[in-house]
Formats: sequence, structure tokens, C-alpha cells
Amino acid sequence: MKKKLDLFNFFYSLGAVIILLGVIAKLLEWEGQDILMTVGLSMEIFIFALSAIKFVPKNDIVQDDINDMPSSFPPMDQPNTGTYINIQNGVDPNLSQADINLNNYKSYLDTTDTFSIDLNVDQFGNLNLLSNLSQLDKIVALSQVKDLLYHPDWYQLNTDDYNQLIVLVKNIFGMRMPNFEFLPILIQTPVKLPIPDFESYTILDPVELTVGEIEILCKAFALVNDYNFLDHFVFQEIEESYYLRMKHDNEIQIFGGEQEDCIAHIKNYLEVDFVISPNIKAIKDLVFLYDIGLLEELIHVSNYENLEEFISLTNIVASSNDKIRAKLFQKNTPFIYKNDDLLSLQYLQCYVQIGLSFEDIQKGRQIFKDSVLFINNNGNQFVLNDVINYHNEAIYFGINNEYTILLNDLFQPEQLKHIKFINLVIEQLIGTRIAAKASLDELFGLQMNDFKLEIHNKLNDYLTQSKIAPNGSQLAFILLYKQYNS
Repeated sequence: MKKKLDLFNFFYSLGAVIILLGVIAKLLEWEGQDILMTVGLSMEIFIFALSAIKFVPKNDIVQDDINDMPSSFPPMDQPNTGTYINIQNGVDPNLSQADINLNNYKSYLDTTDTFSIDLNVDQFGNLNLLSNLSQLDKIVALSQVKDLLYHPDWYQLNTDDYNQLIVLVKNIFGMRMPNFEFLPILIQTPVKLPIPDFESYTILDPVELTVGEIEILCKAFALVNDYNFLDHFVFQEIEESYYLRMKHDNEIQIFGGEQEDCIAHIKNYLEVDFVISPNIKAIKDLVFLYDIGLLEELIHVSNYENLEEFISLTNIVASSNDKIRAKLFQKNTPFIYKNDDLLSLQYLQCYVQIGLSFEDIQKGRQIFKDSVLFINNNGNQFVLNDVINYHNEAIYFGINNEYTILLNDLFQPEQLKHIKFINLVIEQLIGTRIAAKASLDELFGLQMNDFKLEIHNKLNDYLTQSKIAPNGSQLAFILLYKQYNS
């Protein structure tokens, strides 16, 4: 059987290959990209023009032969199960056949608010992107549109939500989005569309939004991790109306559904830098600081010199967890308590309140003891670990208590007076009704008298800190302790 070359098919396919090479050259920014596109499109135009003139041989098939054709071909008057387009007419209805080239379609995009594209989908629902060259031209042109907002994750939105998002983006930012039907081809195409830079977008005046519109915005941008929406904009409630506006320097968006005492604290002391959003649950998905993270930020930025602000913060932290309670002590350590100072006593009340609120009682006691420094009437500083809580004048060793060490020979008289000072402080705290005496004694470590172990440890600490040589009684105590108690 003799075969001959189909010139139309040859030049038609050759033109398509040149166009595809031109597209690849455009994407990779090769030299000669415009020449390839021009040559390819010119060949296609010439072939399409010639294809209008076509001579076919007459077929003398009789009517009976037509009826005997395979049943797998659908009748011409019935719709096909798949969705098909013809490359010669599968273009935007707003464009003429002569305007499907790249430059003209780009100009068209600059003058319209919506984008559309005809998808070539086979009967199995698969996109055949390269089968329609005019559609590929549209994608390349679309990639050069500057005011286009697009992200493939938005394909997870339903059609109604996406269409509402198109309207919101246009009204708020003056930007356009591709139609929902366009997303599948954008997701599969190798053309990478530019990611918008929100730092370059501005909202001149606050935009009033409804609850539904805020939910759509939050839902859409919560799907996109690389946009950081609230780094540039904030939601704000003003007189029961909801607004979106530009974020000012150093402002922090706070979710309006936080605990009431936390919101009240921010309104009273931090309203300049913290912007409280409407209490709409969807906003929380975009907020960076919330719950525990917000409490840590409040501890970091609060003014500890303002007693009222510190009391307010104490009430919030006391109802939190041990980790947050410990952070408050660490932020302002050590706290120095001065005798006969009312302001100092009020601050001490706050630390006592937090120390008593620890779920881990031992941890709370230790942190409190390490964080509070006392100054007695003589101006000497000491901590709770320096307090000698031993009420006998002598310490006895041996089976029959035959060895005696006087307490006055082990410590300085000033050290032995610390216990009286602390008892006076506890009496003052009892007068403020911050807690009962038993709870305060436990927090200050006075619920039990010191044993020989505590005396031994405190003596060693004293000798180490003072850097003095131990006297005879101190050496005797250490040796006797090791002999009978170690």
C-alpha cells in the first residue's frame, strides 16, 4: 500500500512544536523566544487559512453501509459524555479569532475584571493542557498580570466561598483573581504565577466588613502559610462595627475571644500596642499570640513599676499554669522587700499569691525562696535559705547527748535575728488576709524547725559565701555531724 506525506498535518504539527518551544523559551528566558512564538503562530495562522480550502474524494457508501457502522460512535444528535473543545474555536467569547496571540490576550487581561479559560477535558476527566495551544497562550499571558492574586490552596474552598473571596479581594485590595473553574489548569500548568507581596498593598481607609466576610477572608488566608496576613493588616471592632485596616508599626493583633480578665488587662494598660479583634472564632486561626503565648507576651511587656498593672497581671497568671507562674518570677528576679515600706509589702503580696497558686507546691516554695530578697532594719540583705529556724540554744550529739554545740558559736547574732524579721513579715501578710498563717509558714519554709541537716547545709553555705576560716565550734559541729548523722 502506497503512502504519501500529509503536508497539512506536517506543517500543522511543526507549527505546534515551534510554539511549544517558544513557550519553554519564555519560561526559561532563552534568547529567541519571541522569534519562536512568532514563527510558530504564523505557521498556525497560515495552516488554519489553508485548511478552509479542502478537497475530499467522494464516498459512494450507500445508506445501508452507514447504518452498519460500529455502535461505539455516538450519533451526531446526542451529546458526548466528555467535554471537548476545538483548538480553532476554543477561545474567550470576548476575543476574535485574530486576537488569540499572547500580546493581544495580555492586553485583554489588563482591561477585564474576570478571567476565563476553556478546559480540554477527556471523557475520563483528565486535563489535556497541551492539546489547546490558545489556552496555553492565555496561561503565559496570565502569568504576567501584576494585580493578580492566586494561590493553589484556595482550590480547597467551595465555589460559593471562592466567588465571595473574589469580590472581597477586588473591593479591599483592588486585585483580581482567576475564576474558580480556572484553578485546575493553573494548578497543573508548569507556568509559575507570581506570589503577591502584601507589604506593597495598602488600604487607605478602614474597610467595614460583615461577620461572614471576615470568616471568608480568615478561612482563605488560613489555608496559605506563606502570606502572614496579620503581619500587614488587623481586624478591629469600633462601636459594634467590624473593620479591616493597615497594621501600624509595633501593633500586635489579639483575638477578642480571650479570657475576660486578659482582655480587660490589655484594654487598661496595653491598648496602644495591642489591637483586640472582634470575637469571631475564624480570626484565631490567623492570630500568632493567643492563650499561653499571649500570657508570655504580657509578662514580657508589662510595666512592673506600675503596681495596679502588676496586680492585674498577677491575678491572670495565678489562674494559669506553673510554667507561666515561673516565668513571672524569672522576669522580675530578685524582688527586694524592704521593711516598713507599704509599697514593698503590696508587691510582696502579689508574689505570695503566685507562690501559693503553684500546683507543684514544692516547686512553688523553691521558686519563691530563690526569688525574694529581704533587707532588714540594719540594711543587711538575706534570703530565706539564710534564716536559722532552730529554737534551742544548743545542738546535741552522741548517744547520751554528751556533746554540745552552742548555736551562737555557729552563726553571727545578725543571722539568728532573721527568723524574727520573717515572722514579723508573715504577721503583716496575715493582716492583709492574703492567706492563712499555716500556708504562709509553709511558703516561707517555717512550717517545721530546722533539723541538723539544715543547720549543716546553712553553715556550709555561710562559710563558703563569707570565705572565712571556720572556728573551733564550727569545725566541731561539722565533724560531729559526719560522725553521727551523715
